[in-house]
Amino acid sequence: MNKQLLFNKEQGSTLLFVIFGALIIALAAGAFFWMSMKTTSAPIVKTQISSPAPTNAANPTATTSAQGSWKRVSENDYSFEIPSGWVLPSNSSEYSNLDPAKISDSDKNKDYVKFSVSSEQTTQSLSDYVKSQMQLPQIKAYGGANFSTQNLTVNSQSAVRFIMGTPPQFVYVKNPNKPVILSLNFFFDVDKYAEIYNHILSSFKFTK
Repeated sequence: MNKQLLFNKEQGSTLLFVIFGALIIALAAGAFFWMSMKTTSAPIVKTQISSPAPTNAANPTATTSAQGSWKRVSENDYSFEIPSGWVLPSNSSEYSNLDPAKISDSDKNKDYVKFSVSSEQTTQSLSDYVKSQMQLPQIKAYGGANFSTQNLTVNSQSAVRFIMGTPPQFVYVKNPNKPVILSLNFFFDVDKYAEIYNHILSSFKFTK
């Protein structure tokens, strides 16, 4: 009987050792599995690339082209760029390459290139306004019956170019913030001075 009791104790100790060993293995396997899941399920952090801050369109850095440097002119509701050498003569609303009061002998053979902006308060649509301008005696005097129109875009706004046989050329555009239509007046051959014409149009901005 003592041998049987001893055998039972040894058998119980072996079973307890087996159970304890299995428990250790199970815990180790569980820990390994948990660590694996934590590693693989780590959140992916996305890197956000910030866009560069927009430049202030009303005060750009002077650019250079074949025509030379440009300067920005700011009026009450808009701004535009003209060649840096242009001036605004006294008692005039027209920017030009020459000052009539200071023309020298060497300037007499140069083309007189001028640009101005005029405005009119109106509730008319742009198309109706252009049609009414076509009937004005002074417009007819410039181009007679030889005129046409061309649709353009100025500062993301619809515009209409009034084309006549000879200068001037007018571009009409409506202020999106006010019941006002502007006339951009080009008193020069826009084909001969295409760079100036295109630069003024592309740089034109409404400010309010």
